[in-house]
Amino acid sequence: MSSPAISIIVPTRGRAGQLDACLACLRKQRFDGHFEVIVVLDGPDEASAGVADRHRNGGLDVVVVESARLGIAEAKNRGIDTARGELLLLINDDILPCAGFVAAHVEAHETRAERALVVGWSPWKVQEPDSLFARALRETSMVFFYDQMITADGVLLRHREHDWGYRHAWNLNLSLERSLAAEVGGFRPALANCCYEDVEFAYRATRPGGLGGENGLIPVVFEPEARAEHDHAYTARGYLEREWRLGYSAYGFAVAAPEAAVAVFGRDVAAPEEYAFARAFVAREGGREGGFMRVFEGLEGVAPDAGGVGEAGRWAVELAYGQHLMLKRLAFCRGLIAAFDGEEREGLFHPNHGLETRPGLRPCVGEVGAGEQKSRGK
Repeated sequence: MSSPAISIIVPTRGRAGQLDACLACLRKQRFDGHFEVIVVLDGPDEASAGVADRHRNGGLDVVVVESARLGIAEAKNRGIDTARGELLLLINDDILPCAGFVAAHVEAHETRAERALVVGWSPWKVQEPDSLFARALRETSMVFFYDQMITADGVLLRHREHDWGYRHAWNLNLSLERSLAAEVGGFRPALANCCYEDVEFAYRATRPGGLGGENGLIPVVFEPEARAEHDHAYTARGYLEREWRLGYSAYGFAVAAPEAAVAVFGRDVAAPEEYAFARAFVAREGGREGGFMRVFEGLEGVAPDAGGVGEAGRWAVELAYGQHLMLKRLAFCRGLIAAFDGEEREGLFHPNHGLETRPGLRPCVGEVGAGEQKSRGK
């Protein structure tokens, strides 16, 4: 079989249903060339391996990489190690690519004179029942910043060549040259939680004095035709749990990659004074949390068009967005405090676990079983 034009890397762990839907969409691609899909299992996962095998039998070129449980960054490194395409496409297992998704990513690189990180459009899938909370998630910057890039009906808010910067290089839908990933050195294994590994990777690729472009920069450009809905349903509490994980992982980010972490946060979040500030903030503001939380959770039971349509409806969304800000900050601070205190949380990695802080596409090393990796499907 000829070498693929692009290798799609899908890290996954315990989400066979989402992976099944994603691979089903990839089987429906309208693309004249050859692409491969590399499913990287972050730890034993027979159900997901079975899903991948079924889609391979259905005609999709799928490689399954079975690795020890070492986190999202190392899973991506293993995918890059395995990839044969000149282009890489990093995606989440819970996106639903449109039929022209792969072609749009390939064309975005073929039509450019210089290298770029190409971020595709992954709007939130509307879940049923819909709510004002879910609408606020879709239409504001609660998680991603697509609201700054494109309107809900697909009108670009900046010109197509605008450089959005490393903060927008989200790996749920991002393509780049494989050679660029190798030059950057891959992902930092220590950033093992699904939080900051993509931002830190993009920071190294795009910072001034970096790896390319006539001005020494690699831009992050937006390609709206590379569209894949993000099929991820959040509850209000689930959203705040995510913010707790972001706070917890911020400490490890600052330990493993201090320069990038300071660039992202504007300060050293691993400094003792940050710990003192977080504790003081929680002590001062935590008493008001109950009232805010009742309203925030209540948004899940409010119709998405509350306040009417047009400007009035937009005001309702903005009010819903504003409601969460103090709760978000409390959750982040509590997660940061837990990391400072060395608290262990099931499923999350901490600097105490000793994962490699340097970037690099190297074989895993460690105790028996930690470096085992095998591929199947070729």
